[in-house]
Amino acid sequence: MVLGLYQKENQQLKEKILQLETKIDKLIDDKEQMLRDEMAKIEQVYSSKDEQLKSILELINAKLQAQTSQTIHEIETIESSQTIEKKKKKQL
Repeated sequence: MVLGLYQKENQQLKEKILQLETKIDKLIDDKEQMLRDEMAKIEQVYSSKDEQLKSILELINAKLQAQTSQTIHEIETIESSQTIEKKKKKQL
């Protein structure tokens, strides 16, 4: 009779162990899913920031190129004016 009680208690403990292992596995899976979700959110934020930075850099680059081409035209105009003045001075 005592042996039967020990076997019954042993069986109940085995069942509780299985339940706890199942709960642990579920908690681990839930935690891993939460980490994957957080990682996806972080990647999305970084991707968004990268897009913003890229557009800002492209805008700055376009403005710098516009200024550079404008400066080149101004230099060419000044050089042309100076060339014309030199030619006039030579003719005199």
